[in-house]
Amino acid sequence: MVYVLGFAGNVTYSAAVRKANHTKAFAGKEFFDWLIANQYLIQIQDGSESVGNFVVYFNSIQEFKHIGILLDKKRVKSKWGELGLYDHEILDVPANYGNDVKYFEPIKYDNAMFAFKQYTTEIV
Repeated sequence: MVYVLGFAGNVTYSAAVRKANHTKAFAGKEFFDWLIANQYLIQIQDGSESVGNFVVYFNSIQEFKHIGILLDKKRVKSKWGELGLYDHEILDVPANYGNDVKYFEPIKYDNAMFAFKQYTTEIV
């Protein structure tokens, strides 16, 4: 999430994390679930995805596992933890990232940062 939302290396994001002073103050799985629940992320119907959409990977029980940005109909750019950024085919990801792929409309940086700050005020 940090990479696709433009939060990587971002001082505003880092300050929001520090200010929240909470172990869940991170743009990860819980934040993804919060974005869905609060309708910041909207799923795209199969077949209508386009360049720039978020490619989201779920496991067999529909838990969020990974996210990237669609580069073209077959390729994704995503950050693989400490391993760095990868330009890869849609299903060419580590097995633990899941293989149930869904597409979402991207969220603009300003909206994502606003949402993250709101999220950090609501986490318990």
